[in-house]
Amino acid sequence: MEKISKEIIKQVIEIIKDLHKTATGYEPEKNLRSESDLEHIVYEAIKLGQKISHGNDRNPNNAEVGTFLMHEITTRHPFFDGNKRTALMTFLYFRYIELSINLTFEKIDVHFPKSWDNKDDKVVNFMLELAQRKYTYDEALKFVRETFK
Repeated sequence: MEKISKEIIKQVIEIIKDLHKTATGYEPEKNLRSESDLEHIVYEAIKLGQKISHGNDRNPNNAEVGTFLMHEITTRHPFFDGNKRTALMTFLYFRYIELSINLTFEKIDVHFPKSWDNKDDKVVNFMLELAQRKYTYDEALKFVRETFK
């Protein structure tokens, strides 16, 4: 496997911080609980992508890496507030990144919850339960594959 450069990790962290600001309105530097946790999450996501593609012709599915990032951001809480929103935005970004270089979330035909209070909403319930650690990564990936087609 290739060595993971610090520059790549920093680039992905900056994307996540931008998504955090978009999702929450918070300045990431003021709302970041643990830079090292976020670095570790990103490192492990990149490592997962390398592991999936190493030794075979299969590239990692963006759902796999995006789900890993969503799972880890939601359960490890690298931010003081807005982890579920940031995790969902990060998943959507990495899941749909290869569709278009100029992709905006308004163009994606998926549901983004306006409130976490709607307990009848499938995505809201999933994110709330994910935050409570009721899903493993594999279970989260199964949900993602069934829900976000």
